[in-house]
Amino acid sequence: MFGLVLYPAVAGLGWLLAGIATGVAHGALLWRQVRTLTAGRHAQSVALRVSSLLRVLGVALILTLAAPSGLSSVLLGLFGFLLARTWWLRRVAR
Repeated sequence: MFGLVLYPAVAGLGWLLAGIATGVAHGALLWRQVRTLTAGRHAQSVALRVSSLLRVLGVALILTLAAPSGLSSVLLGLFGFLLARTWWLRRVAR
């Protein structure tokens, strides 16, 4: 009985951590992309497009994988993503 009560909490924590990891990766790729553009290295435009695609696909993949587990899992993943992305952008803005 204890395992049945604990399982949703563990699954929710897993999606929260997956969202945080996705948010950190998203922020890192976004910061790299901004630095490349502001440095005037437009010759790396293919790498910038791949970076943008990876950012969007990563978020979409995590939320799609969380969807069969229910709305709470999607919301926890999204919350983790937004939390980590906000943290990353504030850290870089200093």
